[in-house]
Amino acid sequence: MRRKLDNSRRDATRFPEGNLPKAPSASSLCIELPLGSDPELRDQYLSWRGSVRLGRLLEDADAFAGTVAFLHCDDALSHTAPQRLVTASIDRIDMRRPVPVEDLAMCGNVTWAGRSSLRVSMSLGPRSKAASSSTSRPMEDPVLTASFVFVAVDEQGKATPVNPLTPTNDAEQARFDAAAAAAQTRRSERSSSLERTAPRSDEAALIHQLLMADGWGDSRTHGDGGAAGSPGIAAAAAAAEAAAAAAAAKASGPAGGEVECSATGPIQLRSTVVTTNTLTQPQERNTAGKVFGGFLCRKAFEVAHSAASLFALRSGVDCVPLLVAADNITFDRPVEVGRLLTFSASVVYTGASADSGDGGPQRADAWPTEGQLCQVRAETTVLDMSSGARSTSNTFQFTFLCSPRQSRSAIAGGASRVPGVDASGIPDASLGAELLAVRPETYPDAMLFLDGRRRLRASVDIGRTIDSSLVPPRA
Repeated sequence: MRRKLDNSRRDATRFPEGNLPKAPSASSLCIELPLGSDPELRDQYLSWRGSVRLGRLLEDADAFAGTVAFLHCDDALSHTAPQRLVTASIDRIDMRRPVPVEDLAMCGNVTWAGRSSLRVSMSLGPRSKAASSSTSRPMEDPVLTASFVFVAVDEQGKATPVNPLTPTNDAEQARFDAAAAAAQTRRSERSSSLERTAPRSDEAALIHQLLMADGWGDSRTHGDGGAAGSPGIAAAAAAAEAAAAAAAAKASGPAGGEVECSATGPIQLRSTVVTTNTLTQPQERNTAGKVFGGFLCRKAFEVAHSAASLFALRSGVDCVPLLVAADNITFDRPVEVGRLLTFSASVVYTGASADSGDGGPQRADAWPTEGQLCQVRAETTVLDMSSGARSTSNTFQFTFLCSPRQSRSAIAGGASRVPGVDASGIPDASLGAELLAVRPETYPDAMLFLDGRRRLRASVDIGRTIDSSLVPPRA
């Protein structure tokens, strides 16, 4: 649809002026994703477990939201060029329940517009629950909800006006006000982020407690870390590396041998890092000729999922990490085709990282199963192959729930039995698995730890307010 409109405006000489007020219904869109009834399509979306690859759906969601934003900005004039839109951020993604292997639909519309930016709200759910594409009503009983922020720019990357949004009823006005409040909340969070302000007094006390518990303040442990007393950071890091090496050696042993990769105590944050590299190709470009943001999101999610899986294995749990939420995914700068990308992810906080610093009881208002949750931070680094310059283009924040694998019946669609999947192709989220704690080693690691702590607890609080079977209820 977008390509057809682009081709029809190829000779346009004017640019949109952003002065055409539109109702939310003007950008309302629903598309079908027949995973249940189309075997060929389903094969493109299934993981090796037989469940739906969420990274593929996140990639689709970004493309879908971009099309919704395009509909709002389009003035339907043949002599006007299409608006150039870039994804500024994925404000939030919340999973209500695992994605079933059945016919699905994506529905959404613009819920707020400012001078040069706009917010798109979208939902993914059963096709039978999808609203008509001519209405801006939210989907009933969605599996996933998400909010995207787009900015209109000219060829030089400077912000340009977008069409105003005019709600036509109380429900649309309520969603407009909620989206405006969410934008203000994000601005406040950025101003009080740990990149700009010092930790709160309770957070500083927690970090002091954690580092001192590792012997950070003991001068006898600085050096080779082999002195008596507290083990010290260097010794703890060496022990973590030795444990990882031993696990790897055992894993490469004779076939049929039992692989034991579990640790016995807190895992150092820096030892949880997982990286992968890829060279961007023309097939990944968007309509502006840059690398498609959905592609970056999919790759980042996949490496984050790997980091969560390996961390669970080190915790002694063979689990399926289920996405609970993605929080404030930022797109700081566009990525050119032909760049080498490094995707890195690390577990920065778990619910088991108790405030006592010693694995003791969690805070009184925490879920009894908060130890099943982990916060993963992913980052995209871009290398210019010609100049050697390196920069960070994206950061991603994912909250995962660790759900142990269980042997289940066959998935929908007639596939063979797949471990860890029930009759609908869904990992069982009702079973709990406790993860080990994460411990920072340095002050920068400590800031990542605290930021992850804030985000995981925000996901917990939001999860309590929505109808979600992914997360356990308060005791």
